Amino acid sequence: MRKLLLLLIIISGSSLCTAQEGIWKFGLQFRPGLPVNFINAGDDVSTVDNVSYTNTQRFGRVVGALMRYNITNSISFETGILYNQRNYSITLDSLANSFESTVDYRIVGYEIPLTAMVFVQLDRELFMSAALGGSLNFFPSDVSSSDVETELIHETVRYSWIQSAVVANLGFEYRSRGIGTFYAGGSFHLPFSPIFLSKIGFARNPNTQHSIDIQGTYLTLDFRFYFPEMKRSKRQ
Repeated sequence: MRKLLLLLIIISGSSLCTAQEGIWKFGLQFRPGLPVNFINAGDDVSTVDNVSYTNTQRFGRVVGALMRYNITNSISFETGILYNQRNYSITLDSLANSFESTVDYRIVGYEIPLTAMVFVQLDRELFMSAALGGSLNFFPSDVSSSDVETELIHETVRYSWIQSAVVANLGFEYRSRGIGTFYAGGSFHLPFSPIFLSKIGFARNPNTQHSIDIQGTYLTLDFRFYFPEMKRSKRQ
């Protein structure tokens, strides 16, 4: 994964070096993930043999470092490396005998986004931005959890250790030459296919009772800070 990140940065940097002058920005990002009930990111509910299975998305978080290349005040490219923690819970509810059990689990992944950004200047130092691009997502391991009291167990397995997604965001940023750049907005992350499969059963029964696809779609609030600009002089 480190070699892939280095290759992506080198390719991106090489393609941008054709510009006579540019500005690099390096920043940090924190994005709380929002549980929602639409765009395939909310509750996934199904009923089998009078048993209801509900997979619920909880609040998550995304943190990481960013590297942006400003071609002009209006156009930029951005990449980075992000740590993503998705939190979920699975609830089993037996409609026949009022039996209920819940297990919590989390999915940890890493992202390498590459987006094109367009800015509209609203004031001297205030800009509105829109971005669209793709992301490579890496999932290091499968996960599992259990409810000791009811013997409910679940195993969530990867479809692949690397997957791709489309990403988009919209926001506003305040640019201060001396202090840096402050950004606030929102992002939408949509994998091209389900990222994990949750298999649910009981310790006393080795057979899987039910399976749920984990789509991995999410919305976030975005808070970023970019350090003061690093200018690159014109080539002779």
